[in-house]
Amino acid sequence: MKKKIYAVTGIFIALIMAGCTGNNAGKMVSVEDDSEEWSRELLTTGTLTADLNKDGVEDIVRMETAEMEGSTYITRFEVILSGIESGFLISETYDASFEKMKMVDIDRDTDEELLLLFNSHGAGGQGTHDLYVLWLREDGIAARKTDTVDAVSVSIEPDWNVDGIYDIEKVEHNGEKKLLVRQYMWSDDGHANRVGDLVSVVSYDSESGLLKAEEAWIEQ
Repeated sequence: MKKKIYAVTGIFIALIMAGCTGNNAGKMVSVEDDSEEWSRELLTTGTLTADLNKDGVEDIVRMETAEMEGSTYITRFEVILSGIESGFLISETYDASFEKMKMVDIDRDTDEELLLLFNSHGAGGQGTHDLYVLWLREDGIAARKTDTVDAVSVSIEPDWNVDGIYDIEKVEHNGEKKLLVRQYMWSDDGHANRVGDLVSVVSYDSESGLLKAEEAWIEQ
């Protein structure tokens, strides 16, 4: 069994694949929770009121947008935890549109993190995306962003390339709730349908500061 290591651009993403190239979707089940309805409400109204950090008090997510050059851009995006002064804020025009949010315990500390996925309007098979991970702490929100647009070094097939994360999903994997991510793959001749996606079940390693793939495979 070959061991393949994927080094990907971004603040804290590295994917490790242990020679698993089949479709492993049968091993897991997609998990729906309040975040699906929250995403729809935020996209529809621009405001979400919900208990994000499970302390019994409702918190607020606000999004303001504008239309520019035929696309919807974010002009302000903020997450405010009730009773906590330090929140999360994007206050400058952000060349992106909101796609979805998920609540997943990616660092295995029993508290779920808030994940925000934005389409950053780049070119490519699935465009380009930014993934923000927000730790909802008692003293405020800590956030990290990954802009995994291009793979730095990928060794799958000589002419295959891996783009950044374009989709996220909460799944039950081996009896635990995990984060599944999808990355668009393409070949040098421009044909992607014979390549597929790199799909990975990931978790956050606090010691290295990396999101690491516990299991990964190619899915067409």
